[in-house]
Amino acid sequence: MATQATTAPLPVQLRGRWLAQLQVALAGRRAAGCALAYLFLFSALTVLVAAGSPSFLSAPVRANYFPSWLAGPFDGLLKPSLSEATLKWAFSLGALAAYGAYLVLLAGWRTLSPRLVLGAVALLQLLYLLGPPLALTDVFNYLNYARMEVVHHLNPYVTMPVLEPHSDPAFPLSNWHGLLSPYGPLFTIFTFSFATLSVAGYLWSYKAALLVADGLLLAFTWAGARRLGRDGREALLWVGANPIVLVWGLGADHNDFFTMAIVVAATYLLVVGAQRPAQERRSLPLAAAAGALFALSAFFKASAGVMLPIALCALWRQRRQFWAVLAGGAVGGLVGLGATLYAFGPHFPDITIQDTLVTGLSVPNLTGLALGLGGETGAVHALFQVGLVAAIALSLYTAYRRGEPVDGGGWASFALVITLSWVLPWYVIWILPFCALTANRRLRRATLVLGAYLILAWLPVSSQLFGAVGIHPGSTAVARSHNAAIAELLNP
Repeated sequence: MATQATTAPLPVQLRGRWLAQLQVALAGRRAAGCALAYLFLFSALTVLVAAGSPSFLSAPVRANYFPSWLAGPFDGLLKPSLSEATLKWAFSLGALAAYGAYLVLLAGWRTLSPRLVLGAVALLQLLYLLGPPLALTDVFNYLNYARMEVVHHLNPYVTMPVLEPHSDPAFPLSNWHGLLSPYGPLFTIFTFSFATLSVAGYLWSYKAALLVADGLLLAFTWAGARRLGRDGREALLWVGANPIVLVWGLGADHNDFFTMAIVVAATYLLVVGAQRPAQERRSLPLAAAAGALFALSAFFKASAGVMLPIALCALWRQRRQFWAVLAGGAVGGLVGLGATLYAFGPHFPDITIQDTLVTGLSVPNLTGLALGLGGETGAVHALFQVGLVAAIALSLYTAYRRGEPVDGGGWASFALVITLSWVLPWYVIWILPFCALTANRRLRRATLVLGAYLILAWLPVSSQLFGAVGIHPGSTAVARSHNAAIAELLNP
């Protein structure tokens, strides 16, 4: 009996030993260094190729339109003689390997010096911001909606872009011509400051502002992690080295970085205040400021609106902190509402129409396919909305039970991304800062799996990959209906 209890079959022993050796190897200094070097090489090649000649890598460019101001300082430095199909496969395989390198970095961050991590992350951010806009054309949609209000005196929450003068320089570079602006009012007001610049002046001024927002997001993530007793190196890599965020988020100049910089700054203030229980006179203003920032973040992006309730639930037992956050949230909400009414009247972002749009590889649509419904139907959509409400309620309870907002905020953000019909890869930035600040392994693992799904779904060759395993989300009548709705908003 003793022999049976202590001796395992040889294959199991070998398998366990092999896995242990693999874990040690992946967490080693050489593996982490190679992963960081590869991530930088992939990023440099992606940006240089995008700036070298027109391709799918930069959505705003066209075969007969690629001015030097759009290409940026890397204009023409690298022009590979690859066919479009070959480039798509090369980029796709490179991006998958980059995500693998990211996982290796998260396993071996302890072997990297703080100076190396700081320098590498900073260079990665700068590299993507100096390149042309990658992926979608949202950066010019921001400008077009701003110019509608400032230049043409057309409220973007009331008037569709198709009704503005088509001679406007921003119009041909934007694409949501049949969609009322879905962007937050405070963000839109922020873009007013760039509206009268030339298109080139706008792009690089906006990129400079985005660099500041991204820097603040990383700085508050680093500082918040250290306040919570976590290592800043690991936190910085979670947010600043994720290839999905770098390529599809920062590389495409998306506005989510502004929102998340505000959210993480507010979370940092709560953390600092919670560590000063004996200095309540100092901690209460911090709590009020956090509440105000949480409220203001919702006027940048509606999805951030979940954070103020989560913070209040976390502080329910600390009544003075609770009332301070609530008061700050009320002030921030009034400021955001007042600015919205002043700029746009009683009109708000049109997120209802965007909520009806469906991407073929979103979780709700794939669920509809798996159920034999051809994709996301109205019933499937309603089911996921109920699930979202339940998940947010559970996140609120988590914040109340644990007395801190990080885990609850992370799970609520995770639920938002999972249940979205119109899911986009860079939305993972909503979750990553919470992963950087928490020790919750379930949240971290779930987010890494979500990242793998998002990168697979958004590779240029994703349709071929999914088709190879029998998944054809675009071949059903439901899918054709979804695609027609998107086409109508793009080309009304």
